[in-house]
Amino acid sequence: MADRLTKIILLLLTLPALAVPLACLVYLTSQGLPSFADTVFNGNAGGAGFSANSSVIPQLFGSLALSVLACVIALPLATGLALFNTLYAKSRSQLFIQHVLTTFQSIPPLVFGLCGLVVFVHLLSWGISLAAGAVVLAMIILPVLTLNT
Repeated sequence: MADRLTKIILLLLTLPALAVPLACLVYLTSQGLPSFADTVFNGNAGGAGFSANSSVIPQLFGSLALSVLACVIALPLATGLALFNTLYAKSRSQLFIQHVLTTFQSIPPLVFGLCGLVVFVHLLSWGISLAAGAVVLAMIILPVLTLNT
C-alpha cells in the first residue's frame, strides 16, 4: 500500500514538470503558425544569410554537416582515450585523465567558441568555416564522449 501511494505521489509531482514545457510548446506553436510563411522551406536560397527570400534548408544542412563532422572527429579520439584509460593507464594516470576531462567538461561552450575563433579563424587563418566549427564542437563533445565511453 505504501509503495503504491509513493508511486502516485511521485507521478503527481512529475506532472507539472511535463505539463509546463508542453503548455509552452503548444502556446508558441499556436502563436507562431499563423505568421509562418511557406517560403521558409521553399524560398529562393540564392541569397546569403537570412534575407526575406531565403529558405532555411541551407542552414539546416550546415547544422547537420557540422554535427556529423564533429562526431567523426571526436568519436575515434574519445573511444581511443577511453580504451587507453581503461586498459593501459595506471591508477594515477587514470585519475589524472578523469580530472582533466571533468575540468574540460565544466568549461562553458562559449569559451571554447571564443578560443576557437581566436585560434582557428584568426591565428591559423581558416576563416569562418565548417572545419573550424567542427573542430571546436569536437573539442566540446570530446570529454562527454570519453567519460561516458
